[in-house]
Amino acid sequence: MKDRLHTGLVVGVLLLVGALLGSSLLEWGDRRQATPADLASSSADTRTTMGGDRQRASVEVLNGTGVIGAAARVSERLRNMGFDVKTFGNAPDFDQDRSVLIDRSGRSWATKAIADSLGGLPVRSEVSPELYLDATLILGPDWERLLTPRPR
Repeated sequence: MKDRLHTGLVVGVLLLVGALLGSSLLEWGDRRQATPADLASSSADTRTTMGGDRQRASVEVLNGTGVIGAAARVSERLRNMGFDVKTFGNAPDFDQDRSVLIDRSGRSWATKAIADSLGGLPVRSEVSPELYLDATLILGPDWERLLTPRPR
């Protein structure tokens, strides 16, 4: 009886250690350093900090038009351009006169990169660090023009 209990305990401890080790290895793999290929593909939406880490401009996209799927389509375009779209959904209301980009972080390079990549947008500053975003894009009736590729 003691041998079975001892064997069961040893097997349980080994399984626990294996699970913890596997979890640690997976997390370590996600934190790898940027490769030369990653650095070569960086664009206007990335900057290198003094510590050498790459940062991507982060944005939320809010549909202020009422057109179903508008925020999802613009979000996909922004992601394809390399921006970090944190979330998308509906704006509090659908009465926007025009699409607008709101600076949320005070990191002007990030807001400028987003605005320039979409062909120029009016930008206003409403810094809100608690949102953990660089910008909020509120779509207006001109939202479809944001889907058109622009030459760099």
